[in-house]
Amino acid sequence: MPNKVNGIIDRIKNSNSWLRILLMFGYLVVLYVIALLAVVIMVAQTLFVFASGSPNSNLVIFGEALAEYIKQIIDFLFYKSNTKPFPFAPFPIIDFIANIFPAHSANKNIKPISPFISKATLNIVVGFIGLICLIPYLFMISSSLKSTYEIMAWPPVIWPKEPKWENLSLLFDKWPVDAWMFNSAIVAITVTIASVFLCTLAGYGFAKYNFKGKNKLFVTMVATAMIPFPIVMIPLYVLVGRMGMNDSLPGLVVPFVAPAIGIFLMRQYILAVPDELIQAARADGAGEFRIFWQIVVPLVWPGVATLAIIQYINSWNSFLWPLIILRDDANYTIPLGLTEVFALQVGQEPQYALAMTFAAVTTIPIIILFSFVQKYYIAGLSAGAVKG
Repeated sequence: MPNKVNGIIDRIKNSNSWLRILLMFGYLVVLYVIALLAVVIMVAQTLFVFASGSPNSNLVIFGEALAEYIKQIIDFLFYKSNTKPFPFAPFPIIDFIANIFPAHSANKNIKPISPFISKATLNIVVGFIGLICLIPYLFMISSSLKSTYEIMAWPPVIWPKEPKWENLSLLFDKWPVDAWMFNSAIVAITVTIASVFLCTLAGYGFAKYNFKGKNKLFVTMVATAMIPFPIVMIPLYVLVGRMGMNDSLPGLVVPFVAPAIGIFLMRQYILAVPDELIQAARADGAGEFRIFWQIVVPLVWPGVATLAIIQYINSWNSFLWPLIILRDDANYTIPLGLTEVFALQVGQEPQYALAMTFAAVTTIPIIILFSFVQKYYIAGLSAGAVKG
């Protein structure tokens, strides 16, 4: 058996890297399943104790045996024991990684796996991970057409026998959902446009102008990005209140039109713009704003798109700040409206079906929008990765 295992490892470590990654992924999945089984046993034991007032002897015995078995696995994986916890455990995890990902191949004459198999393996792995990520969204869409009983049923109901299409009309009849969506759209679009313009302008100033105290001011500004929002929340609330913007949509916009991280991001992009272009434009008589708008901005368009996507999604999903300053239901944004639909007030029954319908209605447009602009977002991140 050891010779066969070593032969398999020799073939794998000289093959395509994606196959090695896939095998490593499978090895870790086995460990994850074992750990998950232990968690399930512990949860079952806890529930049994709460239900009956005393532990179940069979669960206790099985849980103790499983805990001991997991301890053996951990000891073996990290060189604390030479006892194999299962017959086909060829290596501790450190040896496994070292053999699957060798620094140099022992045999250079072995032909690697074809590009087709490599690409197919990569697509399978990515598709599997993507399918796992889609499960909550698929559950949300199916639950939007269920009753509360079907949502809470066990085993889960994958698709309702009689889809409740009336949930959508009932949602718009009982609550001003259209107004909440309009408020969220106005706030998100305004914050996005204002922050992109101001952050790009400020980043241009930090990147291409020299003035006294520039570096100290820039470091101080970037340092503010590391301050948690709850710390500045109360002073910000006081300032917004003194400006007369409590319980209003401008109060959701003004505090977030020039985030420090946005200025830092645009400054990094603009640093890569050649100074010769700007000097040539000045020699031709172009004004400073014209240089910024017609020369610099088009060259850093991937960064502009990245910042716009980040700001729009953050503003659309913002919950804590609107919760603090908004009082009138008519000014609610989508996250606050969702709590209203879900009926989180004491003594009210949660409206799971309508909450899922609301979540689906407000999430699907964002997913569709992002599917069209994701190439700009990825291009912006890729370009920003090589900026100095």
